[in-house]
Amino acid sequence: MQKLNRGYTLIEMILVVVISAILAIGTFKALQAIYLRSAKARTLTELSLSSQIALDQISAMLYNRVPGTTIGYSPDGGICEGIDELTATRPVLEWIGKAEDENIWRYYDSFIDIDTSGSIDFDANSTLSSELNTSQLNLFFAGALEYGEESGAKVCAGAYGWHGKDSNKSYDFTVPQDNKIHITDAVTPKFIYEKYYFGNGAYAVSRMADIDKSASCIDNNITGEDDNNTLLLFYDYRPWKSETFCADPVNAGSRTGSVTVLSRDVASFEAYLANGSVHLGIDMNRSVNGGGIVQISKRKVAF
Repeated sequence: MQKLNRGYTLIEMILVVVISAILAIGTFKALQAIYLRSAKARTLTELSLSSQIALDQISAMLYNRVPGTTIGYSPDGGICEGIDELTATRPVLEWIGKAEDENIWRYYDSFIDIDTSGSIDFDANSTLSSELNTSQLNLFFAGALEYGEESGAKVCAGAYGWHGKDSNKSYDFTVPQDNKIHITDAVTPKFIYEKYYFGNGAYAVSRMADIDKSASCIDNNITGEDDNNTLLLFYDYRPWKSETFCADPVNAGSRTGSVTVLSRDVASFEAYLANGSVHLGIDMNRSVNGGGIVQISKRKVAF
């Protein structure tokens, strides 16, 4: 008796195809979930490193700030407040940096041998050098050896020249061959203190959202996929010369200096003073394709 060769029925073939499709979809979903978890973990790591690097850079520069010169600035309204008297979060953080390289090179050591107190010429320490580029520097007195910060109102109202104000607490000077500091400023100090600083320029930190993106210093190397969330560092400008950072939305006539990118994907940046130290905060976020938004917050103290 001959056996019949029984083939697959159409229903059986459809069932096989359906089962195979279900297995394929399940495998795809599992692989997709693994990919998304990996992408989120990678993005979180990148944001964590980027935020830490940015905070470390800002903190290192703030460490060499001239005491009492740090301000918060809101271009919208032109509001300036000392970091110790902020009434609200200000989008721009600014400060004057000490001439640290000149100090390392032993051109000066920040202390005065006081024997001509009350004069606009005074003897400095033996390391004071006539090689100082005094045209790029300004003289600041500590006011007291340990602290010496002016109140926020004075800082913004005419102490250091911020945003078009007077510069009555920092002084032009020269260093001739007699190893003395000669104050040549039209405004002279009431007192000469033992401790002093040379400031070589100001710095500003701001998100792209809060500056003038049409400024000439903002070029294709600065702009990115999400311009508003780019954190920028402005440098090489001198408030005591009535200069402001190169993308200041308010004082366009006195813009100068340079700019570089600190970090991207920065949703917010804040700074405030607590217990004599500047507290910094960065919030970052980045969208992951098909996986929503990854967010991270990082804080650091600059002493």
